[in-house]
Amino acid sequence: MARGDAPRRRRRARRRGQRRQVVCDRTQRARLHRRRRRRREVRGRARRHVQRGRATRRRGRPSRERSRRAYRGPPCRLHRPGRGDARGPLRRRQPRRRRNAERGRGGLRSREDPVSARGFTLVEILVATLILSVGIVAVASGLHYAIGGVEVGRGETAAVFLAEQRLELLKSAALEDWSSALLAAGIVVEAYGTIAGAAPYRRETVVADHVGRECATGAPPTVTCKRVRVTVSYRPVSGGGGPGHERRVDLVTVFVPRI
Repeated sequence: MARGDAPRRRRRARRRGQRRQVVCDRTQRARLHRRRRRRREVRGRARRHVQRGRATRRRGRPSRERSRRAYRGPPCRLHRPGRGDARGPLRRRQPRRRRNAERGRGGLRSREDPVSARGFTLVEILVATLILSVGIVAVASGLHYAIGGVEVGRGETAAVFLAEQRLELLKSAALEDWSSALLAAGIVVEAYGTIAGAAPYRRETVVADHVGRECATGAPPTVTCKRVRVTVSYRPVSGGGGPGHERRVDLVTVFVPRI
């Protein structure tokens, strides 16, 4: 090595940002050699370990010819021409549903299955019939009460309408003429079938004359009034289709003349 190369190397090391290691005495030089020797040993061990693993994998891997001889293919594959009987027995692939039935995983059951072949016993049929009859009776009774409730509500609505209709007629008569014949004291009965458009209803109107406190609490004795009560009766249709018990709706009001 030329003497002039050392300054050039120092300049290159300074440019690269590297620090040049200077060995001053024998102790530091021996320590540096020991470090290098250890690094070489570690690298050699790792290299030998890798090579040993590769050799083991090469020895354990079977050859292609051996793997070809050992392979026989799936047992359910059909025979192919030119291959002989080396690929296994000749069996045709069965449908999936039949295979599932034979394995018992679901789908269709085989005909030899005793569970599906024995049928139902007489006790099972009787129990099923009893449960079914109880359910049908419960549903029928519920329908009976439901139909009855609907008919009662419909009849009550119509009865209230007829009673209010009669009261409005008397109110208009009282406003026009207090001495009208419609406001005469007495009882007017409209039997079943006599009310227009409401044949299944019966209406009864009661008009009574009152004086003084009979009209209202604290009223003077000279005041006259008329107490009107309208009663509408009807028979709703029962769940069986026939007429039920008679029901009625009462509306009461008081008419006072103008002063």
